[in-house]
Amino acid sequence: SYSFCTLLMMPLANLIKMIVEHIDALLMVWWVVALGVFSLKLVSPWFDGITSYGKFKESRALSEGLLTRGSSFVVFYLVGLMCVGVSCVVFDVRVAEAQLMFILHLAGRLVECLVVHRFTLSEMVSFFSLVSGCGFYVFSAITVGSASGSTGGTTLCVLFIFLRAAQAYHHYLLSVPRQALPSLIQYYAGQPPSSKREHHLITRGLFSSLACPHYTCEIMLYFLLSLSLRTLPSLFMFLFVFFNLGVSSWRSAAWYQKRFDAKRYAFVPHVL
Repeated sequence: SYSFCTLLMMPLANLIKMIVEHIDALLMVWWVVALGVFSLKLVSPWFDGITSYGKFKESRALSEGLLTRGSSFVVFYLVGLMCVGVSCVVFDVRVAEAQLMFILHLAGRLVECLVVHRFTLSEMVSFFSLVSGCGFYVFSAITVGSASGSTGGTTLCVLFIFLRAAQAYHHYLLSVPRQALPSLIQYYAGQPPSSKREHHLITRGLFSSLACPHYTCEIMLYFLLSLSLRTLPSLFMFLFVFFNLGVSSWRSAAWYQKRFDAKRYAFVPHVL
């Protein structure tokens, strides 16, 4: 029995060994494919439709999906936290600045989703969005957790904490006009959800000049992670975040202009 189990485990052990030895190449394949798939949003209205969310999602498609949008984010961050821990163990990587920054970011986002954000809790996410979101956080966690050359020191960590705090502040500003809606914690405790889609023109903080300052913070956070990790997969991870949130920022700026006749920049106040 022992020998039989050993024989069964040998292919799995060899597979894990092969993955560990070629992890950078496998990560590069993932991020290049992810960028290619994302580019379909720019050329295919159908694909753009099934991958859109929030104010860009058609009303008729709001109830189609497996999980509410808020719950899907909780799943994403829990998956990311679990995978970065497992990656550090599997790849025998000492937890350093980059890994701690990533864990801080995911834990902060998880708390915000549960307590701060006010989602339209009747809005569902598609199966594709759920799978692709989980895939992003699985491979982001592996990209961070498998890198042993984390550097950057105090300066990068301070900048990262500052940007994380700025992002949290702007997420709070987003929630202020929607306090009548329940938080996820309240929803899980039994408070009924609202199907009303509420969008407001926020003028406090960097929202006075940027369409999505929380996206700008997210892009900069992944840029700092890439600087700390100094690996090719981390660079492509940053590029994916940049293009993904960059397109959303541009669209949001155009949406604010159309909906509220309000000039908002996409990335840098009064510049771009």
